[in-house]
Amino acid sequence: HEFVATLFYLGSWKTIDDAFLDPPLSTEQILHPELYLEKHGPEEVTLPSFPALVDLGWYVLESNTLGEFFWRVFLEEKLASQLALEAAAGWGGDRYALFGHADGSRALAILTQWDSPEDSNQFVHAIQLYATLPSSPAVSVTSRQNEQQVLIVFSDDHKISEILEGEFLNVS
Repeated sequence: HEFVATLFYLGSWKTIDDAFLDPPLSTEQILHPELYLEKHGPEEVTLPSFPALVDLGWYVLESNTLGEFFWRVFLEEKLASQLALEAAAGWGGDRYALFGHADGSRALAILTQWDSPEDSNQFVHAIQLYATLPSSPAVSVTSRQNEQQVLIVFSDDHKISEILEGEFLNVS
């Protein structure tokens, strides 16, 4: 509703019609219609191939993008709405890979891209706070120094988390 109202307010009925022909590329553009109008789309994020994990018999079950709306809702599950909203607002892109192993184990690696170092730091603070709360899944958070990327790993196996984090940090 707000997306369409904003398109009308900043444009016209034709702007709304055009949006049906050229739909938003991400939830970020829906949450922030001005980014849609500016043609500011999500950044392409590529996960490392994680060869050490593959060498241990792990394989990718699924890979996709989550989006700003996902992070807002995810964080709101345990954090104050305003904190979640602010932490997700600097989203620039992401990519996840869900890994499986023949023994039934699973691990999830999510590489996020943020619009600025401040946005990245704000997200890291929120996700670390989320991880400390009762009944939160096992989460590790790794960010490259002086960059706007953050790797989040959900795994009950500390060794697997370390492998994923190490390979992320070693990508040049």
